[in-house]
Amino acid sequence: MLVPFVGAVHQHLKSWSLGPVLQCLDRFLQEPAFRSILIKKPQAFTRPQGLYSLPVMLKTFLLQCLAQDHSCRTAVASAKDHGWLPPSASPGTAAYCRARDALAAEGLQQAVEHSAETLHTGVSDEHLWRGRHVHVVDGTGIALPDTEANQEDYPQPSQQKPGCGFPVLRLVAFMSLATGAVSRYRLGNLHDHEQSLFQELRAHLQRDDVVLGDRNFGTFANLVLLKRQGADGVFRRHQARGTGVKTLKRLGKADHLVIWQAHRHYRPPWLDTSVDLPQTIVVLKESTPRGGGLGITPKGLIYHQILSLYQTCFSFAAITAHSASI
Repeated sequence: MLVPFVGAVHQHLKSWSLGPVLQCLDRFLQEPAFRSILIKKPQAFTRPQGLYSLPVMLKTFLLQCLAQDHSCRTAVASAKDHGWLPPSASPGTAAYCRARDALAAEGLQQAVEHSAETLHTGVSDEHLWRGRHVHVVDGTGIALPDTEANQEDYPQPSQQKPGCGFPVLRLVAFMSLATGAVSRYRLGNLHDHEQSLFQELRAHLQRDDVVLGDRNFGTFANLVLLKRQGADGVFRRHQARGTGVKTLKRLGKADHLVIWQAHRHYRPPWLDTSVDLPQTIVVLKESTPRGGGLGITPKGLIYHQILSLYQTCFSFAAITAHSASI
């Protein structure tokens, strides 16, 4: 996960950005198309005596996600403090949990993409990196409530005994560097490789887009596939990636064009059998005091421009360059 989005920064998010988000949320929820994809149990929000309308439930849910105490009881108390529930409302959580369960998971995913596209329309060239859209990619695992349904869809790690662990959901997401919003995400379980989820996201990239990620995504296959798609990538070099790399040309003190040769019979298990890979690619290797990296980047860029991009999100040295199969 990205460091700026954990820990004490939750307080900053609540105090600085939650207000405008809630205002935009109220506007989105008035759109019939938005409501139709978000709700799987419409009757949950049409009861005359229902305390939790769709806006109240979603705002309460956002507060619950950002709070240090993620309990439903604290979420209900916070909703009362904000005036979203009447003072006489019961502190019980049953009604809130029923309303939250009425949301459709697929609808939430479409809502994220819808809101990201709306934010994207307000992006000007000055918000872009050298006129290009940068997508930060990252993956994580999320522990889920220990229910039979969750255990079936998102089984716990196999090394844990039954009853001693929690279901784990795997998530890989694109975040826009221009808006800071999650633009797309894909979900899986522990049996789904992060790279497979990344390929589903990669399919939505446009020509000249740039993907920025950690060393987990800087694989030989990803570099080739991104380049074929007309996109570029910036990834830190994996610490074990020393073999199979030969210097082709020195461009500067820290810059080298190198030939990256794939291992014999190299084929990632997540890669579709119909996709052919070359044996070699040419990339630019950037060496820094904190380590170097491999990547593919726009042709003609110089080292400090790439380093600045990588440090924007990760605050340490980067990798990069132009890739071409030879």
